Amino acid sequence: MLPPGPQNYPDDGRFSARLRKIDHRLGFVEQVLLFGMLGVIVLVGTFQALATKLFATSFVWSFDVVRGCTFAIAMIGAAFASHHASHLSMDIMSRWLKPRTRLAAQVVLGMFTIFAALMLGMSGDRLRTQVASEGGSHTIPPDLIAALIPIGAALITFHTLMRVLIDADYLRRGKLPPAKALSAH
Repeated sequence: MLPPGPQNYPDDGRFSARLRKIDHRLGFVEQVLLFGMLGVIVLVGTFQALATKLFATSFVWSFDVVRGCTFAIAMIGAAFASHHASHLSMDIMSRWLKPRTRLAAQVVLGMFTIFAALMLGMSGDRLRTQVASEGGSHTIPPDLIAALIPIGAALITFHTLMRVLIDADYLRRGKLPPAKALSAH
């Protein structure tokens, strides 16, 4: 759960504070979407189960809705993890590196993450194009579901870029972000 507003850090410069605010707002939207889609999955799954057990009928559209929302949760959830920087852990490195070196390593790791997310987005876009040319009858078009790959990759890239820029700003100013300074490693 996100706090009510972006966290304010006393050592944040104006640039870092503004980036945190933007990142927080997008993270809040992602959180709302995640909970909404989870609610849709629970409601549709319950409706389908009751219809099957009570009336011996099945709704074809329920599979597409559950599949689409599940995939959307996976991609937006990965972006939300990027927002919290909880998708990667550098615990092993943090024991051996000095705080400023660890911060610089985080910037490098963030750049690698951005590169990987961009590659994921490009391959997801190719998949979307390929799936769009396939036939079939679906409630939610498969190419729309496949479009979630580049959308999720773009969100991961955005959140990681925000974190890299904030860390680079701290490096430039010769300070450590509070979360890094309080690390017990």
